[in-house]
Amino acid sequence: MKTNRRNNEHDKEDSVTEHRTFCGFVVKVRFKFKDDLLKTLLVAVCIVGNFCVYPVKCNRPPRFLIDGQTEIVLRLKEGEETPVGTLMYKLRGVDPDGDTLSFGVRTQTGSDVIRIENTSSTEANVYLNHELDRETKDEYALVLTLTDGRLGFGNYITQSLLILVEDVNDNVPIFKPFQPSITLREDASAGVISTLEATDADEGAYGQVIYQLQQMDTQEPLFGINTNMGKAVIRLIGKLDYE
Repeated sequence: MKTNRRNNEHDKEDSVTEHRTFCGFVVKVRFKFKDDLLKTLLVAVCIVGNFCVYPVKCNRPPRFLIDGQTEIVLRLKEGEETPVGTLMYKLRGVDPDGDTLSFGVRTQTGSDVIRIENTSSTEANVYLNHELDRETKDEYALVLTLTDGRLGFGNYITQSLLILVEDVNDNVPIFKPFQPSITLREDASAGVISTLEATDADEGAYGQVIYQLQQMDTQEPLFGINTNMGKAVIRLIGKLDYE
């Protein structure tokens, strides 16, 4: 029985660390001798106390695994090119303590454009939740969240996500108001007779407007067109014949 008790005491000493502290104060003592001489003696009083430190397991925070990037950037085509429900990205995380991770997105304007589903203890999928329209909104700056459930209420590890909406040729050019008819004399000289302008809501190459003339069945072309500063310049280049 003594041996078992000794072993238990050793086990307890292994899990508990004992520390000794000192505190004290100084007392001033005066002595009066027969010759009325006063002498002062300082006396230090020390108190020795013991306290025990019990080991406590600390939580280590999780982190996103994004291959050394500082920001997740996704480029997606608008409209039918990227339908609702498309798997946009796969999130991964790691927790030093092996806790189950939960991914999410911070609530803000436009954050409902994505939907996040946790697929395992360390992974989640990001899906497109609403149709993209570049003419309405061409980018989304979102904040992803990550927690192991032990960071405290409302506390998360965050990661920025930028979604850039790329254009597709989904808009037709529209002419600005113009004179629908032009009257020319039969003997009119060659030169500029009208200027037109059209715009396209698309961007880049899809937003460039190309002007063309549909010629009449004549042996020689009567009209020509060229583009100047985004506008169509129509010219009379042939000789008119009323008959």
